[in-house]
Amino acid sequence: MEDPINWYLEALRNHLNFRGRARRKEFWQFYLVAMITSFALQVAESSLGAGPYISTVYGIAMLLPCLSVIWRRLHDTDRSAWYLLAGIIPVVGWIFVLSYLVSDSKPCTNAYGPSPKDVLAPDHERFAPAR
Repeated sequence: MEDPINWYLEALRNHLNFRGRARRKEFWQFYLVAMITSFALQVAESSLGAGPYISTVYGIAMLLPCLSVIWRRLHDTDRSAWYLLAGIIPVVGWIFVLSYLVSDSKPCTNAYGPSPKDVLAPDHERFAPAR
């Protein structure tokens, strides 16, 4: 499942799943495809002289999947999704939330479930505990 489109579709399939954990790769691949799609829709609308109707509908449709994947990403870093409320604070809150989103997963099972790296990653990418 290394293709960005597959990660994007997986996040869309889990759009109502606010439990569990989302790998950093899942989050960033979803975000990448969503931003490219949004940009392409905006370029197409402006070149056709149409209003921003399609990109607005797309943005509204992506709200729940985006919130879900961010929610699960925070769970993966062993943080409650309430940390997302830090984004309300201009600039400083955004930096805190971004730092949580780019941080690595907690390698073991936490309150939100088992590590998705252990479940999804090939054997050579799995976390090996120190001896």
